This record gives sequence, structure tokens and C-alpha cells, in this order.
Amino acid sequence: MFWLRIGLEVCAAAALAAVAYHYVGYPLLLRLAGAFARVPREPPAPAALPSLSVIIPCHNEGANLPAKLGDLRAADYPGDKIEVVVVSDGSDDDTAAVAEGVSGVRVVSWPQRRGKPAALNAGVGASSGEILVFTDANARMPPRSLRELVAPFADAGVGAACGEQVITKGASPERTYWQLESHLKRLEAAVGSAVGADGSLYAVRRGLYRPVPEGRLIMDDFYISLEAVAAGYRLAYAPAAVAYEEALDDVGREFRRKARIMAGSVAALAALSGAIWRRIPCQLFSHKILRWLGPAFLAVALAAAAGATAAGSVFALVLLVAQLIFYAAAAAGWLLGGSRAPFLFRGPYFFLLANAALALGWLLYFFGRNKPAWEKLR
Repeated sequence: MFWLRIGLEVCAAAALAAVAYHYVGYPLLLRLAGAFARVPREPPAPAALPSLSVIIPCHNEGANLPAKLGDLRAADYPGDKIEVVVVSDGSDDDTAAVAEGVSGVRVVSWPQRRGKPAALNAGVGASSGEILVFTDANARMPPRSLRELVAPFADAGVGAACGEQVITKGASPERTYWQLESHLKRLEAAVGSAVGADGSLYAVRRGLYRPVPEGRLIMDDFYISLEAVAAGYRLAYAPAAVAYEEALDDVGREFRRKARIMAGSVAALAALSGAIWRRIPCQLFSHKILRWLGPAFLAVALAAAAGATAAGSVFALVLLVAQLIFYAAAAAGWLLGGSRAPFLFRGPYFFLLANAALALGWLLYFFGRNKPAWEKLR
């Protein structure tokens, strides 16, 4: 009984420590490592601006395209060095017609849904720029974003670059999530390479683009950017390359979206070259794997603490009570309306909701329910 109690105490403490390390310890470790890193703080001035191919995959984005294409026309970048390719994946609205009505825009379209990977691969095949820029139709861009996104490529060691997604309105938990993600990317890039781009705005050298597998893989941004890292280059972070998006106000739809992203992320990691684990093993494990395993850690911590408490452990009783208080606060946050609840209750509620979405994402992945045809949620 003694050794069983000790074993359960260790399991509970280790599971909680893993969660704490991901959210607190890892950022602190990155900050410490950044003080000794030799990564260039500022890219060298480019000899000449590279030519860009801006690829916009779309499904029923006719309402968003005029503003998006207007942002690109207003970009602070030489017009003769930008080509825009709009790929309409089985749209049944006026997406293709809107794009064709804008001078200089190349349009690729087909009647049936084939999925985002097919749209991206076709867009790249129809383009010719030195740097491939991928962006969402609903992501608004200020004039300087393209120039800022491309600036890191003046460093020959940079193979891809990601911008910063800014949530302009909608659910506050989504804004908080992207603020934390941006903070981690900034810290990671300062010590070597960020871990994955966001689809709202990112870029990769043409020679490093690997066609996205057309099947279960939906996290193209994760796959494309990390394939460049696997090839021996860095994924730079360009915080001034801003893309503005609106968050979902519907908690249920946001929950399903996060579950689907989780399933797609696991599929993308499985499809990546094995070289990625030699390039950024600590970052991948600390930033992604530990987060994805969060639901399992929480379940183990609760079950192990309960078991050790039943075996007479005072230490486990403290851990158990602390967890039960946290879960009670989350329940109160749900009863008080989620985003309308005070932060003391809202924070635990959305933390557990996010982990529940991760758990569902694992199920979607294992049962093959993540489809390549993306949903228009905003």
C-alpha cells in the first residue's frame, strides 16, 4: 500500500507539473535561452525585394474577397513584384466572378470540393514568385504587412516566416489564446525557430514548398512552415506583419473548430519529415505535444490524486482539493454565462473547454473524421 500511494502521488504531481511546465515553465525557459541565443535580432537589409505570389484559397468567400484584394492593391510593396492567385474550391457563390473582375488576379477554380490542400497545391502550381505568401480571404492586412513578412528572408537561413494574427472582436478567450501563441512564437524565433505558422498570413521560399498531402491533412500552415524547418531553415516570426480576423462568438462552433484543428495538427505532424525531430525537438515537445496531451494529464492528475487520497496521503489530498476547487470554478463559469462570467470563473471554464476540444480532436483523428474540405466558420 505504501508504494502504491507513493506511485500515485508521483503520477498526480508529475501530470500537474507537465501542465504547469507547458504554460509557465516553457516560456520562462525560452526567455532564459534567448539571453544566450545567437540568432540575428534584425534581418540584414535586402539587396532587392523578392517577387511574391500571394495565394488565397477560397470556398464561398465572395463577400470577403473585395476587401481582401483591396488590401493587396494598397500594399506597401512594388506592384510589379506581386502576383495574386485566387483558388476557388467548389464555391457556389460569386467567389470566382469577384476575383475575375479584378485586373491582374489569376483565378483557378473547379466545381467540386477538393479541400484546402488541393487548393494550395494548385495555387502554387499557377504561380511564379520567389516567395509564396499564403493568406485567408477574411484576414485583413494593413499596407506594411507584406513588406514586414518578407523582410526576414533577407537572411539566407530563414526558409519561412509567419505574421501575427490579431483578433479584432469576438470571444475574449480566442484573443487571449492568440496573444499567448504570439508570445510563444516570438520567444521561439528568438532562440532559433518558431513552431508552426498561422494560416491567416505566412510565407515560404518557393524552393522549400512541399505539396500538401491531399487526404486527412488540413493544417497546411503547420505542415508547410515546418517542412521548411525540417529542410534545415528557420521559421522566422514577423510581429509587424499583422493580419486582422474576427473570432467566433458561438462557443459551440468554436469548440468544434478547435477539435478539428487538433485532429488536423496531429495528422500534419505525422506527415512531416522525420528530420523535424532533429531540428526542433524541445520546441515541438514543449509547445505542441504537451498541449495536445493536456486532457490526459488532467485526467491522470485527478484520478491519481483521488486514489492516493483514499490510500491515506495528505499530500494527495491537497492536490485533490486544489483540483476540485478549480473544476468548481469552471462549473461556476459555465453557469454564469462563460464569457460574461468574472475572470476568476471564466478562466478555468475556458481552459477546461479548450482541453475538452483537444480530447475530441484526438477522437476525430483516430476515427478518421478530419476532412480536408474546410468549413467557413466566420
